[in-house]
Amino acid sequence: MKEKVTLLVGVYPPAIGGPAIFAERFQSWCKSKSIPCQVITYCFTEPELPSDVTAIKLSGSRIYSFLKFAYEVVRHSRDSSLILANGCFLEVFLASLFLRKDYIVKLPGDAVWEIARNRNLTSLDIEEFQNARQSLFLRLLQFLFSCSYRRAKTVVCPSKQLSSFALNWGVEAHSIRIIYNSVDPAVFTNTLSINPEFDLVTICRLVNWKNVDEIIRLSVDLNLSLAIAGDGPEMSNLRELSNNLGARVTFLGEIENQLVPGLLSKSKCFVLNSNFEATSYSLIEAKMMGIPVIARSSSGSCEVIRNEIDGFLVNDVLEMEIAIKRALSNAKSRQFSNAARRDAITRFNQNNNFEEILRLSGGLRE
Repeated sequence: MKEKVTLLVGVYPPAIGGPAIFAERFQSWCKSKSIPCQVITYCFTEPELPSDVTAIKLSGSRIYSFLKFAYEVVRHSRDSSLILANGCFLEVFLASLFLRKDYIVKLPGDAVWEIARNRNLTSLDIEEFQNARQSLFLRLLQFLFSCSYRRAKTVVCPSKQLSSFALNWGVEAHSIRIIYNSVDPAVFTNTLSINPEFDLVTICRLVNWKNVDEIIRLSVDLNLSLAIAGDGPEMSNLRELSNNLGARVTFLGEIENQLVPGLLSKSKCFVLNSNFEATSYSLIEAKMMGIPVIARSSSGSCEVIRNEIDGFLVNDVLEMEIAIKRALSNAKSRQFSNAARRDAITRFNQNNNFEEILRLSGGLRE
């Protein structure tokens, strides 16, 4: 069968988030290899999208949207050599029952935990959530999602932490492959500004588990400028906090992917304070640019940063304050720069990792 990819994703640019970034870049990469790649996604409005992106508008009836999405998967995937779901796991599960074809899922995180956090149904972090007793509604969701993961031919996990979660959800070890998120080295070159505009920068979706409020407080305590790129439900709270503290914070909102290298080049240090990450695109991009990086050790970031070699892993705010001071020293900046870029090119190289994902289509049941 001639290679053809059907890629399912919950969001697609101009929407933000890791799955949207992956979808756009993977589709573009497929095109560069002359491999047709049809994206099926959801949208709230009706943006102008190319013919190889099918957007299902989320209507008042989510069940109708869900069924329409599954129908589009069936319609576009009959002759696909690879069906790859980066989200929309229940939709691909339903569609596969009609198609009788294998599919692959790429886990961006724990979908049920994110639903619970976004709806204020839990305050637990992602690790605590895994074995905690949940409500009937969340247990039902966990069961349905686990059915989709277990039916998949392969479950691609972008971190060891997520692979351990997948095992806990009932996925067989032989079905799990760890393939890190990745970026194109040609885009993120080591061209740092001589006179950077910002002491600190963070790029993330503004949700409560990213703990951006702690970075704002630290910037005030250390009298540093901070750039925040991203949007989300915490935006208004963070703006209010920044105003109340008199922080030197620049809120950039959502920025296009092509503007990220320029922002990183104008910053002295990248900080990611999230309780959970798979392998953060922005963290990898900062390493690719060669600027010092700081992140939480209790997340997937510990698989991106080699502590004290090309960045700092911290356990709490006090350690983060110390790490920021060290990272902003010129000696540490120079020391980390080359090591960070070399490691990023080796382990998080987009072409290599996308090739590995594409090879997973070999041996799928037709």
